Amino acid sequence: MARTPKPGDFAYEQTRFAITNGEIAGEHVMYGGDRDEQIMRRNGYLGPFDFWEKALSESMTVGSFVSLLYHHSKDPERMADEGRGQVIPIETLLRHALKQACREGESWIAGVTPDGFSDDRLINPISAVEWFYLRPKKRDLLPKTLLQVLSKRRDGQTSDVPRGGGKRGPKPTQGSRIEAEMRALAPQDLKGMKQEDMVRRFGAARSTCEAVRRRVLSTNG
Repeated sequence: MARTPKPGDFAYEQTRFAITNGEIAGEHVMYGGDRDEQIMRRNGYLGPFDFWEKALSESMTVGSFVSLLYHHSKDPERMADEGRGQVIPIETLLRHALKQACREGESWIAGVTPDGFSDDRLINPISAVEWFYLRPKKRDLLPKTLLQVLSKRRDGQTSDVPRGGGKRGPKPTQGSRIEAEMRALAPQDLKGMKQEDMVRRFGAARSTCEAVRRRVLSTNG
């Protein structure tokens, strides 16, 4: 007798993810997407942090990444403008941005050269969204709920339970916050990050970022 899939099982998570994405895409097409968080919670996610953590937890192809972000960014008015040729489609802008990252030699795009850029190339989605977030001209290509998550992470929030919500332990130090964010990156990406990029990304002094990076890399290695 087949076992009923439970939360955490691959089949359960894949089905829940597909249902949530489908409902959010439909909501965006019809109304512009003001109920994303409500839909996420209705399907068993704790909120945007929980959803995006799971959505971006594994490598995915360029095509899947673009599709995911696009379905969470649809807007009836913009879609109408795209259909009339008045604005460049978001999918096109996302692919152009990813190709730029490829030309810049970003290590989170696997085995690709600018001339060989294609939808079937694998990327590290967590590093990819961070790359978009750190570039103001490209930041608006990210979905609203994902932007909120990335912004709140820089304020020290790391889950769907905000600071002050319920009984909580001591406020995390700057060093512990930076360490948690660094450990979420691939070791090779962290090792190759320039100091000025770390300052912008983690919001701390160079000396602090460098000290935490050495500690993280020493324990990873």
